[in-house]
Amino acid sequence: MITRILSLLLPISMCILLCNATEECYRSNTGMFPDSAIILQKTADQPSACIESCSRTPGCKAAVTSPEYWAYRECFLVSTSTVTSRSGWDAAFEVCFTND
Repeated sequence: MITRILSLLLPISMCILLCNATEECYRSNTGMFPDSAIILQKTADQPSACIESCSRTPGCKAAVTSPEYWAYRECFLVSTSTVTSRSGWDAAFEVCFTND
């Protein structure tokens, strides 16, 4: 919980020091991206699995999950780090879960 709070307060570039490929990387109410940026869209079993998929996918800049109230929660791997506000959605950015 403390890591999540700190990651929201610090610049995103500092998040790499605090986060791993976990749900702690997710930013709430963030998920608007252009359709042209979608690399892959699939069912999201676990939000952390979406991050894992992004970390293994060339060109993936963010792992975005649809709202929990959707009948089938989905994972979007996107090729942009320009992901903006969207109610109910969550996004984890590559800078948070990679060690490069």
